[in-house]
Amino acid sequence: MKKKYIILPAFLLLSFMTQAQLNQSIEQSAENKKQLPERVLVQFTNGLDPASFVASFSNGKNAFITRISKIITAQDFAKNVSILAGYIKPDMFKDDFSVSHFKTQSLKVKTSHEAGDLIKNLEKNLRPIAFSGVWKLQKNGWVSNVNNLN
Repeated sequence: MKKKYIILPAFLLLSFMTQAQLNQSIEQSAENKKQLPERVLVQFTNGLDPASFVASFSNGKNAFITRISKIITAQDFAKNVSILAGYIKPDMFKDDFSVSHFKTQSLKVKTSHEAGDLIKNLEKNLRPIAFSGVWKLQKNGWVSNVNNLN
């Protein structure tokens, strides 16, 4: 009989602790999801070789990073991808890529899926020399994050 009195409170305590951990995990997951667009853009920006940017980007990088920390919608994300494209030197793009057309396409983004496609389009239309040496190591994780934007 005494075992019941010991086991029941222990079981209840364990149940409450597990529920609290689950709630914390759900909250962290929601927070991570909220920060994912920012992480995708920061990873991509940092994956580019500094020599790939126009000179004015060195002065504007901090402002750009601050701006992307405030991304809320897919449209915000697309706007910032478009801004980033404007900071990349023209000779870093493949020959058949038009930055002005890309910027026009960015205005049409409505969903997270479209925003992910937009940044993937930018990535695939950059010459390999535009990326830093560590990009090859980071790209798979970045692609996974982009795919999780949905």
